[in-house]
Amino acid sequence: MPDGTGNNNQGAGGDDAAAKLAADKKAADDAAAAAAGAGNGAGQGEETVTIKKSEFEQIKSDRDNYKKGLLQKKADERDLNGGQGSGAGQGQGQGTTAVVDEKKIADTATAATNKALRTASERTAKRAFLQAHPEYVDDVQWTALVANLTFRGTELLHDEVVDRMEAALLEHKRSTGKLEEHLKAEHERGVREGRIQGEMGSGHGTGGAGDRQDGAKGAGVISPKG
Repeated sequence: MPDGTGNNNQGAGGDDAAAKLAADKKAADDAAAAAAGAGNGAGQGEETVTIKKSEFEQIKSDRDNYKKGLLQKKADERDLNGGQGSGAGQGQGQGTTAVVDEKKIADTATAATNKALRTASERTAKRAFLQAHPEYVDDVQWTALVANLTFRGTELLHDEVVDRMEAALLEHKRSTGKLEEHLKAEHERGVREGRIQGEMGSGHGTGGAGDRQDGAKGAGVISPKG
């Protein structure tokens, strides 16, 4: 028959077992709650990152240093003279600007002068060319001539433009097979003009000699009074 001591020990052992079961249940409930919380956080796109306090302080320090350095750089780039610079830097900036402006003005003036000169030269050159070669008054012939016309980009004077037009004429005549005919006609024209100029010069010389002879004869007659 069991005594009282055995029953008391059995009761104490039952209480310990119940306490252990309750503790295990609580631990399981806490784990389940933590898992559920983690699942909800992941579903909402949030993530918890755990770092050391020393690493966090280092990140804050780097951020503050970067911000300070950036502000210093911006401050150095600014000035207090409305963007004109200060001291020696201001003088150098103005000097460079003045040189650039003068060069730009000179280049603009030169370009305008060259353009006006070229325009005037082209006008007189076209007139002289068509007077010497009237066959190019025809639109078709003129278009064919221009197709062979090239400029070097440095032609400004009348004669320079005429030379390029004459070169285009020779190229056009060569392409049409009339170059020899053109050269022969030009030679004959030159001969005629030279003969005419020679005759005119000879007439002036003869007239001058006659005047001198008449003068010499007249010089030999002296009046009694003289």
